[in-house]
Amino acid sequence: MVLVMDPINPQPEPQLDAAMICQLAQLAGLELSPARAALLCADLVALIEADRRLAALDLGDCAASGDPWGRSPADA
Repeated sequence: MVLVMDPINPQPEPQLDAAMICQLAQLAGLELSPARAALLCADLVALIEADRRLAALDLGDCAASGDPWGRSPADA
């Protein structure tokens, strides 16, 4: 496991590798070969990074499709 420092978050974050993906799959009750885990590694890292970026957006408390009652946030 490799630790990488994030300038925003000073705590080191573990980077996914094939061994860690195999362990996570095993915890979920799945059998995953190391070769298959290595193929998934880049995609999972990209997916987690995209999720981190979305979580960092300041979207307020509006739904993605807007206000269900047709009001703008300024009217509320």
